[in-house]
Amino acid sequence: MTFSLRHLAAALLLHVALFGLLVSGVQCARKPVRPPVIQAVLLDPDRKQTAQQKRAAEQRRAEQRRRAEAEKKRLEAEARKKKLAEEAQRKKTEEIQRKAAEAQRRKELAEQKKAEEQARRKQEQDEKREQQERTQRELQAKARMEDQLRQEDIRRDLEREQGARAASERERKLAEWAAVLSRHVQKHWIRPASTTGKFQCIVSVEQLPDGTVRAAHIDKTCGSSALDKSVEDAVYRASPLPRPADPSVFERDLTFIFEPGP
Repeated sequence: MTFSLRHLAAALLLHVALFGLLVSGVQCARKPVRPPVIQAVLLDPDRKQTAQQKRAAEQRRAEQRRRAEAEKKRLEAEARKKKLAEEAQRKKTEEIQRKAAEAQRRKELAEQKKAEEQARRKQEQDEKREQQERTQRELQAKARMEDQLRQEDIRRDLEREQGARAASERERKLAEWAAVLSRHVQKHWIRPASTTGKFQCIVSVEQLPDGTVRAAHIDKTCGSSALDKSVEDAVYRASPLPRPADPSVFERDLTFIFEPGP
C-alpha cells in the first residue's frame, strides 16, 4: 500500500490535535478521565486497487517461483539423467575398451608365445644342425688326421727304406774306397825285418779334401809297435790318398782296415 505526502501530513495534524485535547482535559478535570480511543483511518481511494495489485504481483511472483522451482527440478532431473546416461556410457565405453585391451593383450601374448615357440624351435634346429656340422667336421678332421698319419707312416717307411738303401749303398761305396785306400797304402808299406806272418789293424786317417794326409794313427794295434809305426809311415808316404769314385761319400776323418797280403 502506497501513502502520498498529503495523506501523511493530514494524519500527523490529526494526531497532534488529539494529543492537545488530551493534555488540556487532564488539566481541567479533578479526576483523571480516561480519554476515548479514537481510531484514525486514512481514507485512500486507491487502497483496494493497490491491494489487488499487490496480491496479483505476489501471485505472479509465487507462480514464477513455482515455475522456477519446477524448472530447476526439471533441469536437475535432466542433469541427473544425463549424468547417469553419461556414466553408463562411460562405463560401457570403459568396458568395451577393457575387453578390447584384454583381447589385444591375449592376442599379443599368443603372438609372443608363438614367436617364442618358433624361436625355441629355430634355436633347437640351429643347435642340432650345428652339432651335426661339428660332428661332421670332427669326423672329417679325424679322417684327415688318420690319412695324414698313414701318409706319414708310409713316408717314414719310405724314408727308412731309402735311408737303409742309401746307407747300405754308402757303406758299400765306403767299403770299396777303404779297400782302395788299403791297397794304396800297402804299396807304400815296408814290412819291418823283424816281423813275419799275417796281421790286421785299424787305421784312422785325417785328410784334406784333396786327399793330403794330416794325421794318421793306429786305432787297433797291428800286433807290435814296429808294425804300428810301419803302417803309420806308409799312410804318410801314400799321401795324397786316392779319392772315392763317388765324391758324396768322401769323409775327412776316415777309418779303414789295413791287412796286407803275403
